[in-house]
Amino acid sequence: MDYKAEQEMEVEALESILMDDFAEVDGPSPSGWSDSVKCYRIGLPTGEAESAPESGASNMQFDLLFAHTPSYPDEAPLIKLSNVQGMSNDDIQSLQKVIDEQIQENMGMSMIYTIVSAAQEWMQDRASIPQEVVLDPAEAKKRAIEAEEARLAAQRAHGTQVSPETFVTWRKQFDIEMVLQKTSLAEQQQAAEKKGRLTGKQFFQSQEAQVEESDPSDFEFEYEEPEGKQALLESDEEELSPDEDDESDEEDMLAALG
Repeated sequence: MDYKAEQEMEVEALESILMDDFAEVDGPSPSGWSDSVKCYRIGLPTGEAESAPESGASNMQFDLLFAHTPSYPDEAPLIKLSNVQGMSNDDIQSLQKVIDEQIQENMGMSMIYTIVSAAQEWMQDRASIPQEVVLDPAEAKKRAIEAEEARLAAQRAHGTQVSPETFVTWRKQFDIEMVLQKTSLAEQQQAAEKKGRLTGKQFFQSQEAQVEESDPSDFEFEYEEPEGKQALLESDEEELSPDEDDESDEEDMLAALG
C-alpha cells in the first residue's frame, strides 16, 4: 500500500467535506508529537452538525487534532483533543473511549472522518441528557431549608388531610410511643428504687457511724435477777445458819467435861 498517497487522498476528502472546519495547523506540533509530521485541526461541532435540527442545544466545543503516522492506516493515527469548552473530565474520558474504539474497529482503512462522525454523534447524545446543576453546598442547604419552610407553611394553611390509611398509621405510631413511654417510666422507677437501696456494706457502715456518734449516757442497763434466784439464796442461808438446839447441846457437853 502506498501510505503517503492514501493519506493525501484522505486529506483532500476531508477538506471538501468539512471545508472551514478543517485546516492544517501552523506552528509547532502538540507535545509528544514529532515536528516532522503534518498536523491538522477539525473544529467540533462542525457547521454541518450545528445546522442539523436534531443536534440539540449544547455549549460543548473542542478541536480534534490529528496527524498521520508513517504506516497509517495500518497503524493508528495520532489523535488529541484541544481547546475543550463546556466538558467535564468525565466527558473527555468518555469521548476518548469512543475515539479509541473507532480506531480499533477501522484499522487498515481511512478512519478520520469516521472518528469525526462518531464524535459528533457522541456530542448529540450528550446534549440530549439533562445537565444537573451543581450548587454551592451553602446555597444547596439554604434552598433545602426554604423548601422545607414552604412545605410546613402550606401544611399549616391547609391542614393535614386525614384518611383511614393515615389514621391507622398514626394510631400505630401513637401506640408504639405510649408503650415506649411506659417502659421508660418503669425503668426510671426501678433505677430510683435501686439507687435508694443500701448494700450490706453500706448498711453496716451506717450503723457503725450511728454508734460512734451516740452519747454513752444514752444507754442505761438494768439488771434483773432471774426469777426464783433470791428465794434460793435465802433458803441456803437458812440451811447454813446454826440451829439454836445445836448450840445448847454443845454448851451441855462442855459443862459435863468441866
